[in-house]
Amino acid sequence: MSQPGDPPLHGGPARPGAGTSDAEPPARARGRWWPVATAGIVAFAAVFRLTALHAIGSRNVYLTFFPAVVLAALYGGLWAGLLATALCALAADYFLIDPPGFGGMPLADWIGMGVFLIAGAMIAGVTEAMHRARVRARAAAIEARHAVRAARQEEALRTLNAELAAANTRLTSHVAGLHEANERVLAANREAAKAGAELQRVNRALKALSDSNQALTRAAGETEYLQEVCRIVQRDCGYAMIWIGHAADDPARSVQPVAQAGFDEGYLQTLNLTWADTERGRGPTGTAIRTGRPAGCRNLRTDPAFAPWREEACRRGFGSSLAVPVIAGGRAIGAITVYSCEPGAFSTDEEGLLGELAGDVSSGITALRLRAAHAADEQALRAERDAVRDREEELNAIYENAPLIMLLVDGDHRIQKANRQAVAAAGAGAGGLLGRRAGEALHCAHLRDDPRGCGFGPACAHCSLRHAVTATIDSGRGHQQLEVAMMSGPAEAARTNTYLLSTRRLNVRGAPRALVTMQDITSRKQAEEALQRARAELELRVADRTARLRALASELTLTEERERRRIAQVLHDDLQQLLVGARLRLEAVRGRTEARPLADDLERIERLLGESGDVARDLSHELSPTVLHEHGLAAGLRWLGRWMLERHGLDVQVDAADAAEALAPDVKVLVYQAVRELLFNVVKHAGVRAARVTVAPPAGGLVEVVVSDAGKGFAAPAPAEPAPGGGFGLFSIRERLALFGGRLETGNGANGGSRCRLILPLAGRARDPMPPGSLPRPAAGPRGQPAPRAETRGAHRPAAPPRESIRVLLADDHNILRDGLAVVLNTQPGIEVVGFAADGEEAVALAASLQPQVVVMDVSMPRLDGIAATRQIAAACPQIKVIGLTMHADEDSREAMRAAGAVECLVKTGPTEDLVAAICAATGTAPPRPPAAA
Repeated sequence: MSQPGDPPLHGGPARPGAGTSDAEPPARARGRWWPVATAGIVAFAAVFRLTALHAIGSRNVYLTFFPAVVLAALYGGLWAGLLATALCALAADYFLIDPPGFGGMPLADWIGMGVFLIAGAMIAGVTEAMHRARVRARAAAIEARHAVRAARQEEALRTLNAELAAANTRLTSHVAGLHEANERVLAANREAAKAGAELQRVNRALKALSDSNQALTRAAGETEYLQEVCRIVQRDCGYAMIWIGHAADDPARSVQPVAQAGFDEGYLQTLNLTWADTERGRGPTGTAIRTGRPAGCRNLRTDPAFAPWREEACRRGFGSSLAVPVIAGGRAIGAITVYSCEPGAFSTDEEGLLGELAGDVSSGITALRLRAAHAADEQALRAERDAVRDREEELNAIYENAPLIMLLVDGDHRIQKANRQAVAAAGAGAGGLLGRRAGEALHCAHLRDDPRGCGFGPACAHCSLRHAVTATIDSGRGHQQLEVAMMSGPAEAARTNTYLLSTRRLNVRGAPRALVTMQDITSRKQAEEALQRARAELELRVADRTARLRALASELTLTEERERRRIAQVLHDDLQQLLVGARLRLEAVRGRTEARPLADDLERIERLLGESGDVARDLSHELSPTVLHEHGLAAGLRWLGRWMLERHGLDVQVDAADAAEALAPDVKVLVYQAVRELLFNVVKHAGVRAARVTVAPPAGGLVEVVVSDAGKGFAAPAPAEPAPGGGFGLFSIRERLALFGGRLETGNGANGGSRCRLILPLAGRARDPMPPGSLPRPAAGPRGQPAPRAETRGAHRPAAPPRESIRVLLADDHNILRDGLAVVLNTQPGIEVVGFAADGEEAVALAASLQPQVVVMDVSMPRLDGIAATRQIAAACPQIKVIGLTMHADEDSREAMRAAGAVECLVKTGPTEDLVAAICAATGTAPPRPPAAA
């Protein structure tokens, strides 16, 4: 590391004061020329080496360059030596090494050049070190000479300074004496002024403290006291403004001014202070409340913490402020903040005095709050005493005037207090009851069982009153509304009275007591028993009348249905059969040659007869649908749905469970009629063309039938009274269902529309609404003539037909219809009627004996109906084909016939061509051709 006096390493001129001297060689003083000199030395060495090339040879390439490096280093220093080494290496490469240039230099030349560069650098370094050693030695000699010269000068200066110091000491002693006297005078003046100011401040503070304490005695409330304190401090201490703020515990931790005095002009309204650690809480007031220590601002104009309020404070001329916390209960509940017009106006002593004022204010607030709380407690106590006195008077009034026997009984079961009702019941004065037992007061009939009185007789061990009082006093468990029966009165006229007993334990002057309340309910119990007997008798009568009404309702329903079926049977067995027979006869007449001129009239008559038959059939179905009685309620409801669609365009979806067949027959008829009436209501009022009938599976012994639609629904509850004009409406449905133990519920569905629920019990009067033999069947033949019995093969049949003819047996209980069918079929070629049967049993017997190919079977026949007869024929003679005939167009009867074994089931009012075609289809033959015209 270079010394301060060393020359620069680059060999340039030395800076002033860098340690250069006149002893340094002139060549180094002219150091700015060292590069030129170095280049000249290298050039001389290169020229000399080239000149002596022939004499020296090409081996020692760097022979003349080493002296050049030494000379350059001695002249210019380290940097000159390094420059000379580099220039020599370049000159040797380009002038002495073959080939020239670094790219093709052999390895030996590279090594030689590297050795030369290293040696040159070392020579430059050594030379520089030698030069610097010489310079330092020369500088040390110069510094030694300078030190000797300086020591001599310092010695002379010390002598001169000693003389001057002695003179100055003498002068200073005189001046110090003067200054000391002056300082003593000034100190005395300052102490006097300070003592006066301090005395004045203390006096003002003491006066303020004294006046504030007096204000506490005069103040009626906390706000008035704080306002008076602010006024006194501002007046006595001369502050520009003083205000007291309350630290609120709201979420914003706001500081709310409660009192102030001095120059304000709305300043407090602009503060918006908080004691939270925010920008508006870092002022003197917020800091004092948050930290619990005094906080001040010596200069409002420069203190950055006072920035939010600086503009308003400067506008009012405030210069400094000080806030001291008001501590109560170990926490700051507010602060006293004072303002002065001068910066730095508050001293430490003044801060302490204001702290004492804050302590007095805290004590005053506490005292005022205790005073207010004490006054409130006294007022509450007086109010409570008044309330207790009023309550006591009220309870005494209730106790004395209550229509109950009220007794206060001690642990010995002796009466300590009794109300007027108890005195009246005992028949003695109030004083006569005290000390007596309850049984004596109530004239218990068991008192005579033991001379010692109440509590000692044999019955006393089971006395409910005694046990209740004992349990209440011993365990504190009271009783409520406990019925107690007691025998009272003399032995010859003893009666049992019933009391409603309630007990409750009370502590009277530390002793347990039982408050016994008794209400004589003997009359009420007697009335209840009489009412219970009357109710039981009435329920028996109602049940009997209800059963009679249900029986009458069932009988009425059965009677109506029998009459309907009678009329329907008359229409079916008389009118319809006559019409069908007439149509068949007319059809047979139309086939004759002599009737052809009357063909149009006969066709018109046949059409009228067919329409008459349809009307009679529809009327028969409306009066009493055969499918309901023959196939059950589910089939009847499905037929009703199809009939409503055909007649009124109402698409009824029926979902009926087979379990509905468990209903009694009269209930089935009622359900059918009710559903039909409800569907008529849908057609008339709902405004829709679809409805749904659901018969739910039985549950809990009940069957539920629901008729619903998606129409207008019920605008108001269903009427509870019959509509004018009568009819089987909702009221009648509800009444009849009630008589059968069911009910009707009407309302609107969840998605709109009406919803009616019929709920009926499964159990009913299990009897047939149309008992066998209740109505005689109409004669099958002409009116007034008995129906013919079955005919054998030899009777009522034409001459022997050809062998290929289809053998047909006719089974029908109507003679006219059988004759008409026989006439029509016998006119058909290839068809032979071989016998007739008037009921199902005859049809089965003749089928077995005659072995016809086809049996034309009526569905409804006496003794054995067509469905059962078909089932027996199909089982006994499966080769015989059965074709059913029915007056009813319902699909259920036709399906029943097919299920029994019939190949087809046709309507009697249909064309005879359908019957002929069915007979041919059953036997697998082609339909016969009509006979040719003559």
